Amino acid sequence: MRDVINGLHFFGRFAYSFSKLGYSQRRLLWSNPPGDFHGQNWLVSGASGGIGRAIATAAAERELLADNAVIINMTSGGMHNVPLRVDRLNKLNPERYDGVQVYAYHTRAQVELNAGWRRRHADRGWQFYVVHPGWVDTQGVKTSLPGFRALFKHVLRDAAAGADTAVWLAAARPPQEDDGSIWFDREERPAHIGQSTLRNADDAEELIDFLQQCNH
Repeated sequence: MRDVINGLHFFGRFAYSFSKLGYSQRRLLWSNPPGDFHGQNWLVSGASGGIGRAIATAAAERELLADNAVIINMTSGGMHNVPLRVDRLNKLNPERYDGVQVYAYHTRAQVELNAGWRRRHADRGWQFYVVHPGWVDTQGVKTSLPGFRALFKHVLRDAAAGADTAVWLAAARPPQEDDGSIWFDREERPAHIGQSTLRNADDAEELIDFLQQCNH
């Protein structure tokens, strides 16, 4: 019952903002982003978990990135429900595996890792951002969250709306006031919406050490 109540509260709070209705309202105030990416090289990874993080970490640690490189991570609203817990990132017991919960912990780790990268590489010209795309009608949503899609399919964003802020960040590269922030609809937002995700959280450096051990 508690999970149901928490779920209803979460959806009630974010449904309009994350939907295409919220996006359509905000975009009225925007000018078109500079879209000239001529001469740039982009590496796109579809993994929110270990593979994507391993690629970005290796590129940064081995100094394979250009001096003006930008790294943009796409996160999910699930991370608003959990703190950083390194011990929850690698569930090996199939009987205790909860895909939705593990996904939430991985996306929270994604946000904390990005903050750690910003601090570690502050002396470089690299930019690190985390983006929330809103609720987008992707193939992953269709296959993994059919109930959610059935309920919200008429207000889910299309791919262009979901990618908008990531593309805008790649072009505009605005300054970020807080290392731990995320970006949503072209604005910097807090990565925590309540005290529960701050409580008993591990340190970002512990996460980085854990990932380095996994990569060896």
